[in-house]
Amino acid sequence: MLTKSMMSLTAILAGQILGMSTLSADDRVFAGNVSEASVAEPETSSEPDGRMSTEKAIALFEKRTSENKKDVMSLVVLGQLYLRQAKENDDLPFYAKAEETFRTALKMRPDEKSAMTFLAITLEARHQFTEALDLATKVAAISERENLALATKGDCQLHLGRYEEAAKTYELLSQREKSPAVLARIAHLDELQGRPKLAIEKIQEALEASRTWGFHGQDLAWYEMRLGHLLMGQGKLADSEKHFRAALTVSSDYAAAQMGLAEVLAAQGKLDEAETLYQTAVKEHGEPPAMAGLGDVLARKGDAAAAKVWYAKADEKMAEEAATAAAAHYREVAMFYANHDMNPERAVELAELDLKQRQDVHGYDALAWALYKNRQFEQALPAMQSALRLGTRDANMHFHAGMIYSALGQTEMARSAFETALNINPHFSLLYSDVAQAELQRLSRVQ
Repeated sequence: MLTKSMMSLTAILAGQILGMSTLSADDRVFAGNVSEASVAEPETSSEPDGRMSTEKAIALFEKRTSENKKDVMSLVVLGQLYLRQAKENDDLPFYAKAEETFRTALKMRPDEKSAMTFLAITLEARHQFTEALDLATKVAAISERENLALATKGDCQLHLGRYEEAAKTYELLSQREKSPAVLARIAHLDELQGRPKLAIEKIQEALEASRTWGFHGQDLAWYEMRLGHLLMGQGKLADSEKHFRAALTVSSDYAAAQMGLAEVLAAQGKLDEAETLYQTAVKEHGEPPAMAGLGDVLARKGDAAAAKVWYAKADEKMAEEAATAAAAHYREVAMFYANHDMNPERAVELAELDLKQRQDVHGYDALAWALYKNRQFEQALPAMQSALRLGTRDANMHFHAGMIYSALGQTEMARSAFETALNINPHFSLLYSDVAQAELQRLSRVQ
């Protein structure tokens, strides 16, 4: 059994950082909300809300585990803290540290469910979905209380394109728990399966629940941001803007919300505001998507030279990140190259590598688009058909299909795909919305 002081470390790491709002009832699943009082270390300081900073907590548990190398439960806490550091600060090397720590714990205690669960979560983050699924399935089968493992199982099934299995897993999860994170998972599945209205309603429900559950800061902002993206994807720009701004109200430096708001402002034609916000995101976080987004805005404003500079910076930054977590970025880099007509052969290579790891609809879309950009139109078609197999209402996806159909001379199919893309969201891309409109007009003149 755990000591009373150690049990005070258990809280809600999974809800706040890993996407679950509650944990298993098993008291051996730890959390990262370590408070100064819970560890009784007078020489350490806490944050204003009473939580010890992640960095200080890591130092504390590194000390504990070095002094007592057989302390399995402190190893599990340390692994979770590494995981928190990776997610909070996009500090990618900490995923490797977390994996190593959980594996060390399991060598000492192979049946430790908390170590297996969080190793599965770590492996999922590192895109090792098959092993993560095996671990999560094993833990979920041990006890009906292992909701976090069950959620991870469903997430991996989703990544691997096993949508029917994921639906069954999420249904079981929802019978056990009605948390915001469970609602968000179901919303994502609805979105993928072409039910955006239900997805929006479910995320709205999750957002209200997150407020009721007392979420704050970035934990609350995530639900506002997610709703903003869903609304933007369906062309509801004003509503989308409202939720991105709400996210930034509760977490002013939230990178995902900054970039989301910049994207929706650009779609509304507010290019100066979008440029300023992207610059802020680049300065505060230095993430490649913000650099690429800034380049897109500058290109739209007619400054091709400045856009090229930012695309180069984004490419350089992605190369740096690939040194520590290449697999986690295969798809994103492939799409960046394809969208910006950069390094097209490499785009195909990366899309193929990504698809070996996860066979979801967006993976097939990335491969189809990269192949199209390499003028491999016939090879792109079956990949595109696999991408569209769920009926996902994604305007970019249908635009890609339209370009492929058009290149193959399938005029009616191309026209229908462009119409679908523009009906879903006429402002789906700063780079390609006008292309879709022009292609549709051109094809409409074809007899």
